[in-house]
Amino acid sequence: MAHAIYKKKRYYFLIIFIGLMMAFYKFSEFRSSDSSFTQLFESEGYESYEVDRVEYADRVMRYVWAGSKSKPALIMIHGSPSSSAFWKAFFRDSTLRSEYRLVAVDRPGYGFSNFGTIEPDIEIQAELVEEVIREIDEGNGVYMLASSYGGPVAAKAAMDLGDEVDGVIFQSSSLIPGEETTYKFTHWTKPQWIANLLPTTIRMANEEKLSHRAALTKIEDGWSKIRSHIVFLHGADDGLVYPTNSKVASKRSVNAKSNEIHIFPGRGHDLYWTERPALIDQLVNLKRRVIAYEHARNGRDLVGSVMNQ
Repeated sequence: MAHAIYKKKRYYFLIIFIGLMMAFYKFSEFRSSDSSFTQLFESEGYESYEVDRVEYADRVMRYVWAGSKSKPALIMIHGSPSSSAFWKAFFRDSTLRSEYRLVAVDRPGYGFSNFGTIEPDIEIQAELVEEVIREIDEGNGVYMLASSYGGPVAAKAAMDLGDEVDGVIFQSSSLIPGEETTYKFTHWTKPQWIANLLPTTIRMANEEKLSHRAALTKIEDGWSKIRSHIVFLHGADDGLVYPTNSKVASKRSVNAKSNEIHIFPGRGHDLYWTERPALIDQLVNLKRRVIAYEHARNGRDLVGSVMNQ
C-alpha cells in the first residue's frame, strides 16, 4: 500500500515538474504575438498601427509600428535575449507618442523573426532593419534607439544609410570587440546536446555571445561613416557590457553631426528599467537637437545663396 502511494506521489511530482518546465520554457521566449500587439495598440487608442514583416537573404524580420505617419519614425532594436515586446512600455508612454511614430523590430531568431535560429552576421541584421526603414519611411525623419546587442545593428544601419538617419541613441550597447563579459557557462553550452537542453532564447543568446567578437570586428572600421546625431548612454558599473564600448565608439564617430556620451554613476546594464525617464528625455532632446541643426544649416544655406548672387 505504502509503495503504491509512493509511486503515485512520484508520478504526480513528475507531471508537476514537467508542467513547470514547460511553463518556464514558454515564459522564457520573451515574445508577444501579433494579436498581443494589436490588443495593446487598440487599448492605448492608437488610430494607426500595423504588424508586418520584411525579408532579406532568406531571413524574415517582424516589425510593429504605431502612431501618426506625420511624425518621425523611431526604430527600436532590442538586445539578447529579448524581442520587440521589450519596448511595450514605450508604446504606452504619452511623451514618446507625442514625438515619434514608434517602431519595434524582432531581431533574427527572436520574437517572431525565424524564432530559434539566430543570424550572427550583423551586416545581414542591419540590412533587414534597413528594409524596415524603407517600408515605413514617410520622409519625416528616421531615428534609432538600440539596446545592448541591438547597438551594433543600429550602428551598421547608420553606417550604410548616412544622412538618411537623423539620430541614434545607443543604450548600454555592445559595440567594440571583446569589451563584454562572457561567462564560463556560455562556453560549456557549445556542445549541441547541451545547447538543446536550454530554453530556446537562452541557447540563442549564448550562440550570439560566442560569435559576437568576430561579428563586431567586421564592422569596426565603419564608425567614421556615421553622419547622424548620436548619443551614447551607459551605466558606469555595467559589468556585462563595459562602458568602454560607448567611450571608444564615441571617439571613433568623427563625422557624426553631434556626439554626446552620458555615463550614469552607480548604474549597471539595465538603464531601460533604472533610468527610463532619462532615456525618454534623451530621445526628446535628440529630436530637438536635430531640428535646431537643420534650422541653422538652412539659415547658413540661405545666407550663402544671397552672398553668391
